Amino acid sequence: MQVSDDSGTKLIIEISGFDWHTLSVDEVFQRLGSDSTNGLTPDQVAINKKQFGNNAHSPPPSRILKKGLEYLFGGFGSVLIVAGILSCIAWNPLGASAGTDTSDHDVSNLALGIILFIVAALQLTFTAWQVVCYFVRLMCNRIGGAAAW
Repeated sequence: MQVSDDSGTKLIIEISGFDWHTLSVDEVFQRLGSDSTNGLTPDQVAINKKQFGNNAHSPPPSRILKKGLEYLFGGFGSVLIVAGILSCIAWNPLGASAGTDTSDHDVSNLALGIILFIVAALQLTFTAWQVVCYFVRLMCNRIGGAAAW
């Protein structure tokens, strides 16, 4: 089995030397410095805590940005964004012929593009709100309470 470390070099872990599955229960307790009736001694707990850290789960990674981008560009949101971009392109680079003043551009194309971006942002907000409400209701139902909203 190969594992990468932080520097990107490959480390080879030799697992053929693992023999935990062949040991008796008493031998396992002896290797771990434990006892089948009393567990770890306070000294062994302190040593393990120094070596391995607290026995606690790490917090789950935050995926708020990824979820927001999925809500924004997934489904109908991507159509709104593309339409807004095309409307803005139709306003400025394509809105007037070469050599004309920029005041000749049709402002309605820019307004349409801005409105489409606003609608995409609202769609993102409402989709996120629906997901949050769903999970709140789901969790309230699992713990036996009724959702307040």
